[in-house]
Amino acid sequence: MGFDELQIDLNNRDHLNLALPKLLVATGEIYEKAGDILVFGAYNLTTFKYIVLHTLMEHASQPSMTELKNMIMRSPSNMTQVVDSLAKDGLVERIPSPTDRRINLIRVTEQGRKLMDEVEDYFVTRMRNYLAEFTDEELRVTVQLLLRMMKGAVRELGLTNACLPEVKS
Repeated sequence: MGFDELQIDLNNRDHLNLALPKLLVATGEIYEKAGDILVFGAYNLTTFKYIVLHTLMEHASQPSMTELKNMIMRSPSNMTQVVDSLAKDGLVERIPSPTDRRINLIRVTEQGRKLMDEVEDYFVTRMRNYLAEFTDEELRVTVQLLLRMMKGAVRELGLTNACLPEVKS
């Protein structure tokens, strides 16, 4: 059932149960495309490259490819392509693991940090303008509900390395 066929009865739990996953997937796809075109493309990034860089900067440790894949929950082949591209652009580098010669760790370069500072300033401004029509309470409730859904999915899937944001009340 595509969206053109989907009529959502907000008073029917079954309609809501079917509509929510479709809406979440569609919203994610639209936001990723919008990020590519409206925000990150100007910096020669994609939304996914931004997510990788942001994740690397948020964590003090320098993860291996497997650890990074688990943090972001994407396939290893896709992750390798993205990290290769970021390394080619001088935004990340691979360094040998001090404990296992077979493993490389990934870290953001100084050039990558400078780019991320610029990108994040622009991204915050774009999101602030885009979300201006929503009240603080609407945004707070939406974030809380999405986090509950994510935590439930992570728990259901048994993902122990999933990277979930911490929330300050």
